[in-house]
Amino acid sequence: MRFPTLTTVLSFAALALPALAQTLQPDLEQRYESGQYLITLGASSVNQYAGADLRTGPGGAWIFDFCADFGAGFNESTHYDVSSGFGSLTLAQSDDISALLYNTLPVFDGMVRDAISASGGDWPDAGYGGYNDLLAYSAGMQLALWEIIHDPASGNLDSGNFSVDTVADPDIALGRSNAETFLAGVAGGWTYQPGFTFQYAKPVDAGNDPVPNGQDRLWVVVPEPSSALLGAFGLLALLRRRRA
Repeated sequence: MRFPTLTTVLSFAALALPALAQTLQPDLEQRYESGQYLITLGASSVNQYAGADLRTGPGGAWIFDFCADFGAGFNESTHYDVSSGFGSLTLAQSDDISALLYNTLPVFDGMVRDAISASGGDWPDAGYGGYNDLLAYSAGMQLALWEIIHDPASGNLDSGNFSVDTVADPDIALGRSNAETFLAGVAGGWTYQPGFTFQYAKPVDAGNDPVPNGQDRLWVVVPEPSSALLGAFGLLALLRRRRA
């Protein structure tokens, strides 16, 4: 199985994620989730997995797929009404999400590609030695994203409208720890540059009608490596030292 390079992803980004709203049906390749986390949103608490999906669009471009709506329950749609940008999120939230993913997602992209190489050119599974690190990094991005969406005034996972309980399992705890590191980076002045393609995807049925209680999604395509990637790999080294 051949996987696209980041340059190929950039070449097909415009095809994979349209500027104008249209219905897309990208293939789900992998689900990188860690859990379960006891998450409180408002007055309700629920045990929930956290992480991102990896999809392929036209030309084999990778689409990193995050949940943008923690309060909705279903993520099994195959059709999405996709438009450019961040949906109804505020400009401040959009800026924070851009900074979050600009500084973390290239690292995750590299981790997945390393895992593919170590897995003989196929998608990694639980037999891959770094699989739990993949899941925890993905969970950290998703937890931080939910915090920015549902509790922008707080900026931490300990309190406020959106919070995540601490857990004893070290692999699951690593996901929460990653999220705290990422949120601290955003609060500390992480910046971003144009280049990533962000799309807001709303689940629809085959007739293009909205799916009841379907999860809105945030889709991201990463461009080819840039100066941000070097800083992002510095973050990965820091996380590895913390785990050690």
